[in-house]
Amino acid sequence: MASDFENILNERVLLLDGSMGVMLRKHGGTNPAMLSLSRPDLVAGVHDAYLAAGADIIETNSFTANALSQRMHGTDGQVARMNRAAARIAVASARTRMKLDPSRPRFVGGSIGPAVDPASSTESLRRDCVRDLDFRRNIYAEQARALIEGGVDLLMIETMIDAADASCVLAGAREAMHLAGKTVPVTVSATISATTGKLLSGHSPEEFLAAVAPYGPAAVGFNCSEGPASLTETARGLAKASLFPLILYPNAGLPDGDGNYELGPEEFVAELAPLIEDKLLGIVGGCCGTGPAHTAALRHHLDNL
Repeated sequence: MASDFENILNERVLLLDGSMGVMLRKHGGTNPAMLSLSRPDLVAGVHDAYLAAGADIIETNSFTANALSQRMHGTDGQVARMNRAAARIAVASARTRMKLDPSRPRFVGGSIGPAVDPASSTESLRRDCVRDLDFRRNIYAEQARALIEGGVDLLMIETMIDAADASCVLAGAREAMHLAGKTVPVTVSATISATTGKLLSGHSPEEFLAAVAPYGPAAVGFNCSEGPASLTETARGLAKASLFPLILYPNAGLPDGDGNYELGPEEFVAELAPLIEDKLLGIVGGCCGTGPAHTAALRHHLDNL
């Protein structure tokens, strides 16, 4: 499946799913990653909804499933179990969908977000990325290895806020592949400030690209942020500078006081359409505030180009 993924990525735009955590939080709880162990049916239900909406790639419920982020919940000793479970749930959903509709493959991306101690500041993360590279690499390697062992088709490193940390994750992923005895493609995306056009660490998109390029990722780009419009100019710049396919999956705008995001499916697609129609994107999807309806709208647009 890994070789299939890279071959297809070179042939057409792949559609990524939308938000996982936001949908799971509707069911309560403060640690969605643990639902892969306690309520696998809920997690599978989200995957099934996105697959039914037309997603080519679904992401595992593992964005915060690393030892540092899980420490506040007292579940850092469950990291390997929760990642393997998250992978297996997603793989089962994808394989079931392919049996129902074998017209195209569906892929499972192992989600890896930034390893963040909730008690730490952004400034302390910047220092840790420079001072504790080995420590952070090992955290990411543990998570990546469990996802690979669970059967993911690729790893998706996302919402990176520091270029040095992105390099750490990629190094950890490389180590995990060695330990697992299996190589999978890796995508990597950062979130940037609409105000500065930079990562929260202060690194520019060009510095981010330079940090991750030596690892040969399958795609490089952006996710999250303040919506498609806030990323358009930066995405076009990266597409010109990068040798890698561009991955882009923004938030549905900004949330209001009740946590509702401003862009509905049609508005979301309309803001992404120019990048799609200019053939700049290799992978497109949604992040926070997007749901199966956004995925279905993107599927309709892609199928009618």
